[in-house]
Amino acid sequence: MELLLKTDMQGWTPYAAGTPDTFFNPSKTHVVDSIGGVISDEALTDILAFTRGDGTDAATALYQFWETSVLPYAVLTVFVEMLATHGYTFSTNGIIQFADRDNTSAGVDEKSRGMFIRQYTTQRERYKTLMQRAFNDVKGIFDSTTYIINTEKYNTVKHPPVFKAIGKVNTVRDQSIFFRL
Repeated sequence: MELLLKTDMQGWTPYAAGTPDTFFNPSKTHVVDSIGGVISDEALTDILAFTRGDGTDAATALYQFWETSVLPYAVLTVFVEMLATHGYTFSTNGIIQFADRDNTSAGVDEKSRGMFIRQYTTQRERYKTLMQRAFNDVKGIFDSTTYIINTEKYNTVKHPPVFKAIGKVNTVRDQSIFFRL
């Protein structure tokens, strides 16, 4: 099964059905990369092996996890990427934006576009956290199969910063304070 279809977008976002595949398909490839460190690669492989609409697959816990946790995150990841470039046309003359389309509509300004990107990025990060919690709550066990995240491949632990003092920090400074009246 494909992780994400265009029809999935309309359930979670104000996605226009007539959006060209040239905006949708490239963003889909980034979703798989971003999910890898949150759930195990094996779980993602098993999710991609499902058949949509199959009653047997839909009854599994892993399918339910995909439907309630992975799918919303995937949809919002694609949508956030699309928001940055949607409405622009890439041509041999460069990147262009139509100023007037027969007086029926106008594109949003950069401030509004930024607001939408922030709003949907916040939602996406919320669903990413929910996906991590759902995976960790069951300890990676779905339908009697244990899925383990490859921590060597997806090392997300950041080392704390090292601060070094400049100058002498342990000396007492003698500062006499004089007041004039």
